Amino acid sequence: MAETGGATEATVPNTVQSPARSPMATKTATSTGPKSKPEDHFGFRMHNRHTSLMELWNEWHGLGDYVDSYGGIEGRNKEHGRHWRKKLDSTLYSATSRIVMGVKAYATSQKKQELDVLREWEPLFQADKRSTGMLVKTLQAKELIKKGKPRGLSKKRLLELQQQQQQEQEQNQ
Repeated sequence: MAETGGATEATVPNTVQSPARSPMATKTATSTGPKSKPEDHFGFRMHNRHTSLMELWNEWHGLGDYVDSYGGIEGRNKEHGRHWRKKLDSTLYSATSRIVMGVKAYATSQKKQELDVLREWEPLFQADKRSTGMLVKTLQAKELIKKGKPRGLSKKRLLELQQQQQQEQEQNQ
């Protein structure tokens, strides 16, 4: 393991295939058998503690140890949208989704392979005690993934602050 900025670089398991190199990457839920219904997936449970980012990635895409006929979480989303996720932990789903989408966006913007981004971000994941929520906060702080716009009470407070600042500026002029 090599030292990189205070965190140790963990190796990404070589036994797991990246989606670009995997024969399962092109498999979709509609490619096998009859169509399923959203309620067929209510028993699906996401793992809340992964040992590596590659493991998290594989669960999302239905690869490696997580191969299924639906194409993982991504395949279920493509076939049923949000309707199949009624029984999932929404916080875990959201954090995992942000990480996966962040990997894809960062890989595209930096003209890198997704597997390389997973390897690059792995030390951050390990340093954050393999917590998806903590990794999301770290990646947002480093501006590697975007923060969502404020909603609800946060948005209301933000608008109030902006109005106060505007009033102060008008008074100072």
